Amino acid sequence: MKAIALVILTILAFLAACLPADAQDVNINCFNGVQTAGAWGPCADSGPITGTGAVNSSSHAAGTSVGGLITIPVGYAGIVTNFMWQSPGGSTGQLVIRIWAWKPTGTTCTDQTAFAANATDDKHLITPPFSVTPAAPAVTTGDAKTYASTTQVTWDYSNQDNPAAGPAGNGVAPSNNLYVCAVTVSTDTADESTSVVAMLSGPTNGR
Repeated sequence: MKAIALVILTILAFLAACLPADAQDVNINCFNGVQTAGAWGPCADSGPITGTGAVNSSSHAAGTSVGGLITIPVGYAGIVTNFMWQSPGGSTGQLVIRIWAWKPTGTTCTDQTAFAANATDDKHLITPPFSVTPAAPAVTTGDAKTYASTTQVTWDYSNQDNPAAGPAGNGVAPSNNLYVCAVTVSTDTADESTSVVAMLSGPTNGR
């Protein structure tokens, strides 16, 4: 039995030695796009990463964007597990949220402007559009804002701003961004002249 075990251990050691150094690290490390292309670094949770969108000084009709396109540098690739929306003006109107893995160029997502989707951009949505409805916290003393969130989700993503970037070591720098657009379902008058906030968090391959 000892001889058989020794043979098995020898074979496993040989196979491990044949793997590239990067592959040997994959169980404990992730590709880190902000290091030298092809480098690996520790996996980590992004923590709450926020982006803001400036809101114009008049009401927003149904079907228009609130805050325009919001950029959130959550990480090159990973899994979004939480989304939060914050309305400084205390809006309680329902919103439709879209999140892209690349910066949409054909989509109209401009504050106070009617939203218009684009088929090419929509190929890079990390999840189908979903709705949230901000609400006040249970105790509002000293806090006039409203909040909405989705939790315990698992939305895989890999930024596509620079499709050539990745672990191949080709020297192309990846982007860490995801892009959020919120569209009103009904008229929003509460958020005028404020800056709305979107937050994402989850495990990431590096920032």
